[in-house]
Amino acid sequence: MWTTKRKISIGMAGGSAAGLVAGIVLGTQAKSKQVEAHQHCSSMPMACPDAALANKLIEEGQSRALGANIAFGVAAGLAIGAGVLWFTGASEMPAHHVAVAPTLAPGEAGIVAFGWF
Repeated sequence: MWTTKRKISIGMAGGSAAGLVAGIVLGTQAKSKQVEAHQHCSSMPMACPDAALANKLIEEGQSRALGANIAFGVAAGLAIGAGVLWFTGASEMPAHHVAVAPTLAPGEAGIVAFGWF
């Protein structure tokens, strides 16, 4: 049975997956900006004619890296929340329950019945 908690859990799991994808995309873009900046200014001892462009690319990469870190954090939080809601959102036990079980002891055997209403 799909309880409200379990339905919310499924939505949170979907949000977590979206956050993970966003983090991967932003992280890949950040790494690409870093590589591009190092292509413009690769040698430290020599003066770099494209220093302004390289610095701009590094700043853009850092901004995307921060976005990736935030996306990964949100994804992790949503995944944990989804797990908690899933495991605590199981259906309630029925109001009436009766159980019958065999019992064995040295020299005797029997049946035990118990329940609640």
